Amino acid sequence: MIGSIYFVINKITGKYYIGRTTQKVLDRWRDHKRFSIEKRQDHYFSRAIRKYGPESFEVRTIFICYDEKTLSEAEQYFIKLFSSNNRTFGYNSTPGGEGYSLSKEHRKKIGLSNLGKKRSQEFCERMKSIAARLDVKEAKSRAWKGKKRGSPSPEHRAKNAAAKTGKRAESFSKIKMSLAQYVNWAKRKGKTMSVNCVTLLGRLGKDPELRSTTSGKSVVSFSLAVDDGWGDKRKTNWFTIEAWDKTAEAVARLATAGKRIAVVGSLQEDTWTDQKSGEKRSRTKILASRVDIIDFAEKNQGDGQGQVDDDDIPF
Repeated sequence: MIGSIYFVINKITGKYYIGRTTQKVLDRWRDHKRFSIEKRQDHYFSRAIRKYGPESFEVRTIFICYDEKTLSEAEQYFIKLFSSNNRTFGYNSTPGGEGYSLSKEHRKKIGLSNLGKKRSQEFCERMKSIAARLDVKEAKSRAWKGKKRGSPSPEHRAKNAAAKTGKRAESFSKIKMSLAQYVNWAKRKGKTMSVNCVTLLGRLGKDPELRSTTSGKSVVSFSLAVDDGWGDKRKTNWFTIEAWDKTAEAVARLATAGKRIAVVGSLQEDTWTDQKSGEKRSRTKILASRVDIIDFAEKNQGDGQGQVDDDDIPF
């Protein structure tokens, strides 16, 4: 794994931040929090963390990449998908991508705004401490250069295992990692690979309706609109999703039309015989094993954004 795309949402305002990292996502989030609290960064996202507090944000992995090019393209794709570089919806300052740099006009504007500014003693001391830490880090790196690091001791492994006990892995990360492990295992063993796994991110077409079976189980069906392509080539694909038991109850209680949700599940084909014509019919649906509601807060109500017209839903 080269890196991953992560998603941060403010549970109070509903605004997003999309980032990429070659570290573990939680380690990168710790850096965000530390830099914001220490005021080492002063961009829009850092100011929001200081204003609302780190506990007001939720972080999750949404995509794993295995090469630099895909990592760069995926960051641009998700920033555009969530419109997170629009101040109305998100905290990103740029459209993302490898090698992105500010325009000449933007750099000139920043330079003029800093011209003649007198730095405070606190700021100078902070910069000195940062430089000192970087020097220490570089010295440690030089000391380790050319040396072979040993594997973790049994005590260290046991400590890590105990720390992870009872913790739940992030859904998207867990699924993609488990699939990768399965594929590698199947290649080594020469086994025939067979995987039925679907991951979708889109908007809810209509308010879901909760039903109950004769045995008392809860079930809910809903339509999901997933956009594909850009500009004139952009089209919307519709999928039928079915969820059961507690997942169904949570979807019926929390999800409403137009909300952006993520679905993880498997393809399933239903077949039946039409009683009038006697013909065999079939329908493909996605049986959801996990549903995540991405839109935690209502925003821009009444502007029509995110709402799906009933006439556009094909089922």
